[in-house]
Amino acid sequence: DIDECESNSTCSDSCENTVGGYICLCPEGYELGSDPTECGDADECSSGNGGCSQNCTNTVGSYECSCGDGYE
Repeated sequence: DIDECESNSTCSDSCENTVGGYICLCPEGYELGSDPTECGDADECSSGNGGCSQNCTNTVGSYECSCGDGYE
């Protein structure tokens, strides 16, 4: 098996060689989109409110939790 990551990977970030192919990997806070070679910002707030108890704001590569008005 050849290392496709070395020879012809088109991954925008990281590449993991597999038997007969490769898969593209993204850093934390990013995910593969409709193009399986391109990493884009993941919306952490879209799943379980990002684990925030009140407000979740998606940021590039991350997210922030905050409290509603009148709460700390």
